[in-house]
Amino acid sequence: MKVRTLRLRMMLLFCTVVGILLAGSYLAFWGMLAHAVHNQLNRQLLETARPIVSDMVSEPDAKDINRLDLPGEFFELLDQNGQILQRSKNLARPMKLDGLSLADSRPTFGIAALENGETVRVALIPFQQGNQARIFAVAIPTFGTNRVLDSFGRVALLLFPLSLLLTAGISALYVGRSLAPIKELTLHAALMAKRVTNRQGFWTPLPVSSPHDELGRLAETFNHLLKSLRIRR
Repeated sequence: MKVRTLRLRMMLLFCTVVGILLAGSYLAFWGMLAHAVHNQLNRQLLETARPIVSDMVSEPDAKDINRLDLPGEFFELLDQNGQILQRSKNLARPMKLDGLSLADSRPTFGIAALENGETVRVALIPFQQGNQARIFAVAIPTFGTNRVLDSFGRVALLLFPLSLLLTAGISALYVGRSLAPIKELTLHAALMAKRVTNRQGFWTPLPVSSPHDELGRLAETFNHLLKSLRIRR
């Protein structure tokens, strides 16, 4: 069975704790970024829909949606049963709104798919057109959003191992300096045992570099012990 030194165990513990904290931090940042980006897209969808809905309410018989052909923006007008009444010219086929509720009385947001498989962020906005309940669907592509999140993910994947390497280096330095008095104490103890065996007297007092921490108090205790033994001799 392989023996792990105290230094190695301390380094592993330090790196494990820091690694967990880093992973949790990156996941939290990614979640906050995704939430902020989605909220921004939702506001953009509502701002885009507001003048169009107002126009449909004021002119219920107009067919303006069928004439819309804006790059990167897609529109549909549905009845309360989900039947498509109008759609923009850049939609060859209806958007796939699977999993989205059409019964909510407030705007709802989600992900839909186009005929070519492209995903879009969609807002379903209920309103009254005359005496009829209507739902206006407005969508924009999520390519830019996914690119931002993917870029953050790649940066996080790059920084995570670099952070662990830096943490390992710092922990090696810190642990090495922290355990140096123990190493020195071990060497002096070995020297003392050798001198006692050879009847050469005891060792010289241990240096106390930090008298207020545990290692400093341990060295002082050894010095008092050796001084007592030397006096008794």
